[in-house]
Amino acid sequence: MLTAVARPFTHALSTHTPRSLTYALSTHTPLLTRALSTTRTTAMPLYVCYCPDYPDNLETRLSVRQAHLDAAAEDKKSGASVFGRAFLDDSVATKEAGKPADQLPGMAGSVMILRFPTIDEAWARIKADKYWTGGVWDKEKVAVREIIAAPVDDTIKIQ
Repeated sequence: MLTAVARPFTHALSTHTPRSLTYALSTHTPLLTRALSTTRTTAMPLYVCYCPDYPDNLETRLSVRQAHLDAAAEDKKSGASVFGRAFLDDSVATKEAGKPADQLPGMAGSVMILRFPTIDEAWARIKADKYWTGGVWDKEKVAVREIIAAPVDDTIKIQ
């Protein structure tokens, strides 16, 4: 770890200057002492997982649902799951009288955002899910793709 003294600095910095050093040197607070790291920290990649169900598969989905939700709760605790929801078939209204929103007959698949070091680990998580092993998701149509994180991602709260 390096320690640098930042002084007013107005000219352009070299493109080879590490970001942490650039920030410290460009701070216009005279004599500000700041610990610097020469390594860059990066967030773990995010993956969006699109997992459509086999057609007319609500009964199978509901029969293994609790195991799926238990695994999802563990993923949430560990930070591996950022977001997850069932999606509806286009032909079904989003609100049907007398039915809980999470048990509509039109549930047609799942969408999740997962955080793992590699896409192979994201795929491994999907393939370990009870919806995969229990025959809910259409394995030929499941897609896992890396998505780009944005600075606001850490502050988004989805209920």
